[in-house]
Amino acid sequence: MAYNHAAGNHHRRAQAFRIGSLMSFGFAVLCLVCYEAFATPLVSLFIADAATVRYGAVFLRCMVTAMPMMALCYPMIIQFQAMGRARESLVCSILRKGVLDIPLLYLMDALFPLYGCMWVQPIVDAISLAAALWFYRAIQRGSAAGGMAPAGA
Repeated sequence: MAYNHAAGNHHRRAQAFRIGSLMSFGFAVLCLVCYEAFATPLVSLFIADAATVRYGAVFLRCMVTAMPMMALCYPMIIQFQAMGRARESLVCSILRKGVLDIPLLYLMDALFPLYGCMWVQPIVDAISLAAALWFYRAIQRGSAAGGMAPAGA
């Protein structure tokens, strides 16, 4: 993506981004379906205690809901980096790991003991994806060519 962006081939960069994002999202949805359907057998591969397996299956089901969002957020962060959009990339990355994680861990644990912490990652990824989409659209609107504007434009 960086090569195509630097070469001014915004159509090809956007096409590579779309194809990569679709493949990543498709694989994430497939994994989500498999993990949701087979959570108990998967957890029981590592744990023998029935009560712990039940908890583990619920935890796994909570955590995998973040996969499709991560599958879209990561390519956007990479695209921002490839375009020299350090601010957008940094904001999305920091939202994912840093600014929101720790406060939400405390809040969700207080509100929903035991299961609250498991929902932090999907919540953080949803917020990060929303920010990435907002940046993406703002950059697209700022480009006269219909593709993304270069950094500083």
